[in-house]
Amino acid sequence: MFAPSSRHKFGPLVAIMLALAVASPHLVPRVAAGAQGAGPFSLLITADGEGHVSPCSSCPGHPGNGGLARRVTAVTAARAEGTPVLLADAGNWLAGAESVSSRGAVIVAAYDALGYDVANVTTKDLYWGRQATLDLLKSAKFAPVSATLVDEQTATPVFAPYAVRTAGNAKVAVLGLCEPPAGLNVLPHLRQQLAGVRIRPPAEALDEWLPKAKAEADHVVVLYHGNGRGLRALRAKLAGSGVVVAAGGVRPENVMADGDPPVVAAEMHGKSLARATFGGEKNAPAQVMVTPDLAPDEAMQQLLAKYAPPPVALADPEQSQTTKDDATASTAPPATVKETRRPASQRPRPRSPRPLRRRPTGRSQPSRRLPGQRASLPGSPTSRRASPAWGSLPSR
Repeated sequence: MFAPSSRHKFGPLVAIMLALAVASPHLVPRVAAGAQGAGPFSLLITADGEGHVSPCSSCPGHPGNGGLARRVTAVTAARAEGTPVLLADAGNWLAGAESVSSRGAVIVAAYDALGYDVANVTTKDLYWGRQATLDLLKSAKFAPVSATLVDEQTATPVFAPYAVRTAGNAKVAVLGLCEPPAGLNVLPHLRQQLAGVRIRPPAEALDEWLPKAKAEADHVVVLYHGNGRGLRALRAKLAGSGVVVAAGGVRPENVMADGDPPVVAAEMHGKSLARATFGGEKNAPAQVMVTPDLAPDEAMQQLLAKYAPPPVALADPEQSQTTKDDATASTAPPATVKETRRPASQRPRPRSPRPLRRRPTGRSQPSRRLPGQRASLPGSPTSRRASPAWGSLPSR
């Protein structure tokens, strides 16, 4: 405590500082809204689903894992623990062999049913082109984000650079980044898919949008899709920023979870979900495996069945044989028509085959010497006249 003389001495100064603070709030350092009262929450991440709907039976690692119906069970179990959950995808989730028949609509409907909050749109997700992807995602309940995909002419973002979502009492800003695809300048199909789109460098996009995202939220999650080299450069740039990186395009075993900033990554094709818990002293990254022992959700199975392509009808073997016999009968000549053949004198005589001629092989052929004939060197005129491979040459 101050002594009476000290309290009397500093009293006017404290009054002046309080008056200035009330008159000009911007002079006092501000704390992000809700930062002091933000409670814990869990971040669940998927990446590189590549349009997979069913379990990945042909995957080299963890075959049989995955499936959107099982993912519902895993996410529901995480939400039942009581901690608020933020569900996001790090990229490369829309286009694939199992979603091409619906042009990605099955994945968008499934992500809406799963309750996704944010999905990072990458160059691989623009498989059907810019406008088709915008039309597909305009009615999605989750937020598609990308700070690197901009209009080629105006440089404005094609999608929102980031989205702010609430997880419990915490406001979380989720920002999307991606790297340009390899071979963009030489592969025509990539230029067609990305027509009208320019890919900004991730560092350039971060400089513009990260300060704005941090000003609106208590926590910032960066969804990054790229490669190991780009991820290392991103971590070096974000060191000390307090953000968390959710990575796609890299394997979880190749990512160092410890470090600054922390990084979480999930198995591709929906075989796992990466999980990080906020609100404690340290984030605890973990893998939630989507294994075959998880019961598939019936509602999700019914939803996926609506988008399933029609089955291919297989021909009945008996029906095929009957059809073949009918076709043969229809093409056979009538029984009353007799086949007429020309007389033998009018038929063309078969040609006798031409005798085969040996071609020189480039090697000297053995020659037969007559009695008294001297041996000749290979390649000499005498050997050529005597060699059956060259035939007889006119004498000089």
